[in-house]
Amino acid sequence: MIREVAIVGVGWSGFRSITPDLSYKELMYEAAVKAYEEAGIDPRRDVDSFVTVAEDYNEGTSIFDEYVPDQLGALHRPVQTIAGEGIHGLAAAVMQILTGQFDIVVVEGHSKASNILTLPYILAFAFDPVFNRPLAAHPYYVAGMEMRRYMAETGTTHRECACVAAKNRNNALLNPLAGYGAAVSADDVLASEP
Repeated sequence: MIREVAIVGVGWSGFRSITPDLSYKELMYEAAVKAYEEAGIDPRRDVDSFVTVAEDYNEGTSIFDEYVPDQLGALHRPVQTIAGEGIHGLAAAVMQILTGQFDIVVVEGHSKASNILTLPYILAFAFDPVFNRPLAAHPYYVAGMEMRRYMAETGTTHRECACVAAKNRNNALLNPLAGYGAAVSADDVLASEP
């Protein structure tokens, strides 16, 4: 039997490069409260399961999901951690609902990368462990090489890249929760330091 699945509420705490005034637990709680209000649900009464998207490396804590129940109102309820991105958590929630065993599943995802003291080392774990990681190249350097390769293969120009950056920064001005809004032109981007 196929069931329809829908997102009935969304909450977020904003997107900023750093949040020294808030812990990841406070960010999670703030977003959860907003989502529950929008959906009109009580997590202690209505929610059947909780999925959190987190990576122990990024949190600096093993078995990270043990810190999730308090912030989400998930005490004595199923809580699963998906090590990946938000879309992976959403897919896990959809699959739980499609089993017919769960009606409402909450998905929580967050990032507090500003707390990581050695972020480049953590990012290096995304590299192939045999071919790339032993080279010990900085992840941003590798991203730059990948961009250069993309530009060479597709004929994309620096100006086209600058137009995308300018568009994104200007669009962010329209979102009060965006972290990097700025009124910039493609020329401003091209004239900036790398």
